[in-house]
Amino acid sequence: MTLEGWQCGLGELLQRGASRKRRNANVESSLDRLDLTADERRSLLSLSDAPGFALTCHITRWWRELRIRTGARLTCVQLSSSNRDHVLDYIDSNPFRSFFFFVEAVSFLDYVLAQAGVHATVRAVARFEKALLLAHDARESNGVSEAPVAHCLAEDVQLVRNADASLVALDRPAEILLAMLLKGQPATPKERRGAYPVLVSPRLAHLWRPASRAEARLFRQTRAPVLFARALRQSRSTREAANSLIADGILKRARQPDPVHH
Repeated sequence: MTLEGWQCGLGELLQRGASRKRRNANVESSLDRLDLTADERRSLLSLSDAPGFALTCHITRWWRELRIRTGARLTCVQLSSSNRDHVLDYIDSNPFRSFFFFVEAVSFLDYVLAQAGVHATVRAVARFEKALLLAHDARESNGVSEAPVAHCLAEDVQLVRNADASLVALDRPAEILLAMLLKGQPATPKERRGAYPVLVSPRLAHLWRPASRAEARLFRQTRAPVLFARALRQSRSTREAANSLIADGILKRARQPDPVHH
């Protein structure tokens, strides 16, 4: 027996015991691949009938549920109006990954966004909350450097978005949506999907702010470097939008390739 084999076996039993879908699955096949003797396998399999094991599985499940409902609070509130409990479905379908609230919450939000039957309002809330979580993590992990001031951008400059910035389209002003969700009230879906663009970035004071139409259009254009002169042809508001986005660290000047000397 190796310590790794024994720990992996315990983990497998706990995962299955904490999942409604996997609880009755054949665990023997998963233990066969581990470095265990026949007696050790029998000992592990007998744990399912041991006093306290069911309680341990219940606590594990409860702790995961708490992390998700706390870490992805906004999306869970919006999902509460549906007939399915997506949190428990996620726990049953996805093995335990991390003790950290951030990791579990982002994984759950990815799960929600991958579901075919989820309403557009739920998707928008999930994208917004995921962007907020990633921006907060980036701020805590890496810190935020001061964004440069953009004055008199030359038209031959190339602009590109910062990798840690994102744009989310909501169906109502973000402050109204947040007020409802923080009170535990799911938002009623509206017909005007994506009419209110919101920028999210670790460089923003509150991690997010509303975006003007010109800012949203320029942000969408700059997934790859875009010549500023080309962007200016789209709208007279582009120069003002570019200055505000650079000042907030949403966009930056793309690094120019070094000249080739012959």
